[in-house]
Amino acid sequence: MTIALLDRPPVIGVITNPNSKKNRRRHNRAAELQAIVGNFGIVRQTPNTDAIGPVIGEFKERGVDFWVSDGGDGALYWMLNKANEQLGQGVNSLPEHLRFALPTNGGTIDYVARRAGVRGRCEDILTRLVDTYRAGGAIPESMVPSLLLTGVLTDKNGRERPFEKVGFATAIAGVGNRFFDKYYQARIPGPKVIVEVISKTAVGFVVEQIPVLRDRIPDSWLAYGRQVLKPHPAKVWADGKELPFTDYTTIACGAFKINLGGVIKMFPWAGKGNLHISAGEPDTWQIIYNLPRMATGRRLNAKDLYDAPGKELIVEATGDELLRPNIDGEFLDNVRRLEIRPGPKFRVPRIDAKSGRP
Repeated sequence: MTIALLDRPPVIGVITNPNSKKNRRRHNRAAELQAIVGNFGIVRQTPNTDAIGPVIGEFKERGVDFWVSDGGDGALYWMLNKANEQLGQGVNSLPEHLRFALPTNGGTIDYVARRAGVRGRCEDILTRLVDTYRAGGAIPESMVPSLLLTGVLTDKNGRERPFEKVGFATAIAGVGNRFFDKYYQARIPGPKVIVEVISKTAVGFVVEQIPVLRDRIPDSWLAYGRQVLKPHPAKVWADGKELPFTDYTTIACGAFKINLGGVIKMFPWAGKGNLHISAGEPDTWQIIYNLPRMATGRRLNAKDLYDAPGKELIVEATGDELLRPNIDGEFLDNVRRLEIRPGPKFRVPRIDAKSGRP
């Protein structure tokens, strides 16, 4: 399927965050992007996530076709979810033309852009989009599956309220979730930091098992491993069946196969309408044993792990520590109960701005 750009003049809407790490020193970022899209689009700066809603309202009013997030997976997450809040129709009710999202490789991982076949910098992607329109061409599109996440949040006063989010991959609890806590503490997250977090965690754990080495390693290294490997008490149901575990060292779910910086490849079961569901309490030795499988994108092999394709994952916190799922690089705090099912498919322009063609 392709997108005919001459059906009517398209409008490109770009959301850029001046406070993001890559934009802090680029004080003219919005003006630079506006110069690229010219009369075919509008660029809006959003200094915080609350500012995204009004911009979404403007995009809707002006009939924007291409919703572009100047950033990676997290920027796309905020754009789509603020659109859901602003339009107030529910994610699965978004009109087709409002599902036309475009990530632009501005993050630290960019697995949505990889999945959709979007390559190049934001500037180059926008240039290709405008040039193709001017030439009367058409741009191929990818249909990218998503996760629909619903559940219950608890505020500081103990009041509960429902929520609905859309995302593409989530680390809900256990080692994957705590990995992202460490990963985003780095000044410049990326593949080297992925390797560093995994290495420090594994080394800290192994050394702690060997008394002769334990006293020679800084306590901070040992504490680091303990923090990442700490289990999370929960109840989990996969496709209606309660799993036989109580303290989860991993709970994760993905809408498609993802590649974390070329270091870790996850969710090989995702596809053909299925989510990849991974949940259980494998011990640390089993997790370390599976690292080569994670590096090559193979199915995980552990005795105390449910790892399979499915349609529904439900997670409920059972202890004092509520869930804090990481969704596409963004944490959602104080979740009492989380339900995940297949979400809508998003139409993404497949623009390869690193080659000589769209």
